Amino acid sequence: MKPFTPIFCFLALTFISRASAVDAPKPMQVEIRELPDTISKNTTSLNSKFIVATPANAVATEPLPLLIFLHGAGQRSSDIEKLRDQQPLKYFNTQSTQPFVIVMPQCLSDQGVVKRIWEVADLEVLFAHLTRTIRFDNRRVYLIGYSMGGYGTWAWASAHPEHFAAIAAHADGLDHGGPKDVTPDLDQ
Repeated sequence: MKPFTPIFCFLALTFISRASAVDAPKPMQVEIRELPDTISKNTTSLNSKFIVATPANAVATEPLPLLIFLHGAGQRSSDIEKLRDQQPLKYFNTQSTQPFVIVMPQCLSDQGVVKRIWEVADLEVLFAHLTRTIRFDNRRVYLIGYSMGGYGTWAWASAHPEHFAAIAAHADGLDHGGPKDVTPDLDQ
C-alpha cells in the first residue's frame, strides 16, 4: 500500500461527510411562546401558548415571510406539545431550506356544551401580539388551515383581508351560520 492512500481515503471521507452535512435538512428552531395574561384574558377559545418555528439557517438581514397555520378540530387542546409533530412543521423539518417563520396557535378543547372553534377576535389578539414580538415581512403573511382551521382561515381572512398576501383553506367546512359566517352579505 502506498503511503498517501490512507491520507487520501481520510480526506475523501471527510469531504463526502461534510458535503452531505451541508445538504442535510436543518431542523427548524421550534419554541413555545405564551401570550401574557393581560392579553390572554381577552380570548375565549385560544390556548395562551403557541408555537413559533424559525429556520435554523435564517439570515437576519431580511425579514422572512410569516406562515400562520390553523389546525383542525382533532388538535384542539390545552397541550401545545400536540402540535410539535404536525404539519407544516413536520414537512419543513425535512427540507434543506425553510423560507418562513411559522406560527401555530392552538384552539382549546370543547368545554361541556361550549363548542370551541377559531374565533376571529382571538386571532386578532394573537396577530397584534405577533406584530409586536416577532420580526417578519408584513407584506408576506400567509394563512393556511386544515378542516376546522380551513373554516378559521376563511372567517379570519374575510374579516381582515388586509393582513394576508394569500390564504389556503384545505378540507374546510363552515360553522353554525353556514356561508354567512364568512360572507354576511351572501344571499342564500
